[in-house]
Amino acid sequence: MGLCCGERRMLLKERLAKFASAIFAIFMLGIIVACAAATGISILRNGLGADSAAWVQATGSIAAIAGAVWLSSVESFRQRRYRRREREEVAWGVRFAIVLARNEAGEIANEIIDGKFSISIDSIRYWRQRCTNARYLLNNFATRSDHIHPAIVQEAGNAILLMEEMEADVEAISECIREKKEPGRQLIESICMYHVHFSSLLSRIDERMNGVREALDRGEDMLPLNELWRE
Repeated sequence: MGLCCGERRMLLKERLAKFASAIFAIFMLGIIVACAAATGISILRNGLGADSAAWVQATGSIAAIAGAVWLSSVESFRQRRYRRREREEVAWGVRFAIVLARNEAGEIANEIIDGKFSISIDSIRYWRQRCTNARYLLNNFATRSDHIHPAIVQEAGNAILLMEEMEADVEAISECIREKKEPGRQLIESICMYHVHFSSLLSRIDERMNGVREALDRGEDMLPLNELWRE
């Protein structure tokens, strides 16, 4: 697939920026080498005099400026990489919370299907505790402000809504038990399908995170917003 005019212009700007950085580095290195050579020649001809001291000072000043520019670029890159890694860890935490919710939903479904537990007030209390713990963990990550991308917040919110629906179904079964009624087949099937829904969320967050990481790679650890808003 060919590149459009805006994409070619953006790619050309990136290449020119890298080329200009390389030229600047070579230029500064050349000046430092020239000053160092002039300092050596001055010392050989005139000894350690005022002229030699002036050349030494000039060489040191230029080297200090070049070093400051280099350190600034290195520090900027290091900060971007550190911030990316921190936020990727938060995204991993969201994924872990969704995995936990899926596992809890799967355990509840297995208990219903295998018939290990008769549906009673005790089993309802046990299911309610599992759902509540999973929802608390999801809420903890969803309310954070250091997410790597809004898509991660969206998937965390979807998981919370799904867990709240599951809690509502658990409460509906609890109401049936209190009224000494048999839970309907549709309600039981709904409870048993939540682990499938959480698995779908998990697949989607993996796909989205892969896309986010690819975008960060293209933008050198920052989202490449120039791909969206082109000049």
